[in-house]
Amino acid sequence: MPARQRTDAWRAYDNSLVATDRELHNVANALAEQTAWTWQAVDFLLRDTARWYQNDSHDIAPERLHDVLASRTAGVRQVR
Repeated sequence: MPARQRTDAWRAYDNSLVATDRELHNVANALAEQTAWTWQAVDFLLRDTARWYQNDSHDIAPERLHDVLASRTAGVRQVR
């Protein structure tokens, strides 16, 4: 392989590595943001539920408490 072709091949290889690194960085940032949003949603739900439990749960019969708590989390897909 002539020297020019080897140089072009290395340049293409280097460009490919740079582009791949950039894309991996973008995906990592997107996943980090999504994870942060998930934790914020769970944190909000836990704080809201604790506040609700402390202030309003005494109005609910103990045998219904599980069902009421389950219904509070039904719309939050991060909580199963």
